[in-house]
Amino acid sequence: MKEEDNIMIASWIAARLRGDARPGEEERLEAWLAGRQENRDLYARVTDGARLRQRLEGREERSLEGVKTRVLAEIGRRRGRRLARRVARVASLVFIPLLLGGGWWFFTREVPAGERPSLLEIVPGGGEVVLELADGRQVNLAGDRAAGPGELEGTAARVDSAVLSYSPGDGAGEAMEYHALSIARGGEYRLVLSDGTRAWLNADSRLRYPVSFAGESREVYLDGEAYFEVSPSGRPFRVHARGVLVEVLGTSFNVMGYADEPSVQATLVSGKVRVSVEGFASAPVELSPGQQAVVDPSGGGITTREVNTRDYTSQQESLFVFDDEPLEVIARKLSRWYDVEIELASPALRAASFYGVVPKYANISVFLERLGKVCDMEHEAGDGKIILKSR
Repeated sequence: MKEEDNIMIASWIAARLRGDARPGEEERLEAWLAGRQENRDLYARVTDGARLRQRLEGREERSLEGVKTRVLAEIGRRRGRRLARRVARVASLVFIPLLLGGGWWFFTREVPAGERPSLLEIVPGGGEVVLELADGRQVNLAGDRAAGPGELEGTAARVDSAVLSYSPGDGAGEAMEYHALSIARGGEYRLVLSDGTRAWLNADSRLRYPVSFAGESREVYLDGEAYFEVSPSGRPFRVHARGVLVEVLGTSFNVMGYADEPSVQATLVSGKVRVSVEGFASAPVELSPGQQAVVDPSGGGITTREVNTRDYTSQQESLFVFDDEPLEVIARKLSRWYDVEIELASPALRAASFYGVVPKYANISVFLERLGKVCDMEHEAGDGKIILKSR
């Protein structure tokens, strides 16, 4: 089995134990378990708290003291259902090394004093999530969800397990009312619109949308990046991003339209989409599954290419998948996800590319270790910045 497949399976297991498996993850994990007895045996081993503790204790001498203490304390503190949830919190640290065997060095190698400033201890996932209501009021969902699930007062929305969802409705005869969901750097969030369409918003992104869709089309406005699974309807679903229009009837696709990226990208996973540039007379381009449109929003040009769609849907799997991706692009992604400035100090690094699969919720040092081995680079950290340079 390929390393990236192992990591994907590990992410499904961790998501199940945490209780936040995303659509499709449970089904794919069950299919994997049903495939072979050895898969079921492996699952039983890696989800057994006692075995996990024994595995960790066997590496006690080589473990970073902080990681070892935290992991053993979490596993040994509770039994039963609470144990399962605590093991799940540790899963992002240990499941992938357990499955890959040789990957343990990510989390256990000894680090010389002074090599790991506090900046390199950054773990993402704590970014602010703000819902702006039609009357201008703002609700911090990242803070509110800690109090438990419930309705948002005065709205048709509900928050539950880091998902914001809206009551079904077609908006007929109603005045159009808009909400906007903003995800800060270092965060992500899920959204279910009133028509059943699901959206996964990435870090440093904002989506403006009607509380209930009305009229002949369903229109939303994106700054940043989001993955959509559009609910089928007789009305087209349209995403506006930096002057680029992506139109569908019912499909799965990713749109990336960050202001600091040179282009807008629309990647089709299933179904069919039409991509055009607003304000330009150039003909729209229709994509088939596995194709990506790369759009110059200032010049109106659209080019298409074949891509591995998994590279653009891995955010739903709690993974980063890089397929021959320029280091400049990777640095911008990591800056948004970890909310830290990353500078490429060496010109050679700007031309470098990277292939790999890395868990999204790993410490940033995991990325830097992998990048350093592949790209022959080193890093310095300080003053809120990470500097990457060639050796």
